[in-house]
Amino acid sequence: MNKLHALLVAILVHNTSMGQIRPLDIMPTEKDERVFSKWYNIGQGAKELNTVGLGPWLVNDKKEVPPLFEGQIRQDFLLMRGRYDQRPWKRALAINFNLGLNLRMYQGDLYSSYPVLPINFMVPGLSVDYFLNHIPSFFGRPMPDDKEIKNYFTLRIQVSHFSNGQSSNFYNFDSSSSNKIDGNFSTNFVRTDVSWSRYFNDNLLTAKMHYRRDFGIGDLLGMEEGLYHSYGRDRVGFFLQLRTKDAKIGHYTYRRAKYRACNEPGKYVLHTFKGRVRRYATWLFRAETEYIFGDMSNYPTFKNPSQEKLRGNFKFTVAYYPSNMRTLGLFAQVYYGRDYYNIRYTDKLMNIKAGFVFDLHSYIPPNRFDLYMKPIDLEKLKLIKDKCNETASHNSNN
Repeated sequence: MNKLHALLVAILVHNTSMGQIRPLDIMPTEKDERVFSKWYNIGQGAKELNTVGLGPWLVNDKKEVPPLFEGQIRQDFLLMRGRYDQRPWKRALAINFNLGLNLRMYQGDLYSSYPVLPINFMVPGLSVDYFLNHIPSFFGRPMPDDKEIKNYFTLRIQVSHFSNGQSSNFYNFDSSSSNKIDGNFSTNFVRTDVSWSRYFNDNLLTAKMHYRRDFGIGDLLGMEEGLYHSYGRDRVGFFLQLRTKDAKIGHYTYRRAKYRACNEPGKYVLHTFKGRVRRYATWLFRAETEYIFGDMSNYPTFKNPSQEKLRGNFKFTVAYYPSNMRTLGLFAQVYYGRDYYNIRYTDKLMNIKAGFVFDLHSYIPPNRFDLYMKPIDLEKLKLIKDKCNETASHNSNN
């Protein structure tokens, strides 16, 4: 692609982004078929979701004050990602800094709303992702050709601190219940995920299993004593997800656009889109379950141990991403099991919520390039280039 062509596409991307015409601001100008790029994109599609949702809740089989919303942030910040010109073991590597937060807000009787404190903090965290298909290169065997790789295998190791930022006693004064106002909840965990992904007609299917171990580190990052024999130190989980390709869901209209060419004041090369544009969207279907092992003889507290330990949980999520909404989508989710809100883990939770989902590093379906780049008539772009050359030649002759 020459410089002028790239410039014209960049102008097109910028203007359509400003006018919310087409989602080209998240699109490359050339389709990237390299295996490591595909692998990284697959990883983006399987990460935890950032959501803001509301809905009815049941806590301990009783209807509590209905929450206005719950917000969840699970964001990775890329620290290092391998490049094609690096050593083989670096090419298949990605390292991220992880941030996790949860915040709930309920509607009260005396006040319009109030937050549920303390909130969840999963920070600091560090994760390492490795493309397992690359392992044969360690034994001197060549990597399969990019087009021959159908199944993508990934190893992810994450280490994180998990707390609520409080320092008071874990138990209330009589030690019969946990202090849910300002009681200390603190633990650390290492989590190992092994995942498999494959495209079926541009629809991405991903399955993975994980193992998590909780532990303490000294005094600063120690594990709260009240969690011993209650929280459960070991857990395994399973994850299954389908992310569909971009599919047509109708049409939408857009405003007329003109694009300047040749940097000649007052002179424009007309490049106008008229009529309707097809609207596309992608769907996400995700099922997750987890089972907790280990000594939970003191669950929920050592003075009031229960026969029901709430070792398992289940979560199902459906999300809808209109392609022209950039990072924003809609979701609905149902969850049943132990409460995941730090020191409230002693509660049994059932919630159904719906709202917005947003991804700062969006997954891009493989067919999006063909749907959005091909409709841009490259013949017309060539005409613009020829017109510029003609104008430049005419100016030079004068």
